[in-house]
Amino acid sequence: MSSERKCIVVTGASKGIGAAIATALTEHGHSVACVSRSGAAPSGKVAAEVATRWTTFQADVTKPETLSAVFQQLASDGWRIAGLV
Repeated sequence: MSSERKCIVVTGASKGIGAAIATALTEHGHSVACVSRSGAAPSGKVAAEVATRWTTFQADVTKPETLSAVFQQLASDGWRIAGLV
C-alpha cells in the first residue's frame, strides 16, 4: 500500500465555476488543491462545511513556473495528483 494521498487540482478555485467544482468535489469526499491567483479558498456556507478537505495555493496558471511549484509542493507533501480541472 502507498502512503500517498490523492487529490484533485482545481484551478480558478476561489470563485465562480472553479469554486463550485472544488466545493462539489469535496462534498463527494475528494481532497482538493485549490489554485487561484489570489490564493483564496472558495467561500459560502457549503464551502465552510467542507473546508477541511482542501488546501489552497496562490499561483497564476499562465506562468508555468508557478503551477510547477504547486505540483512540486503537493508531491513533497505526499500528495498524488489524481485529476486536474
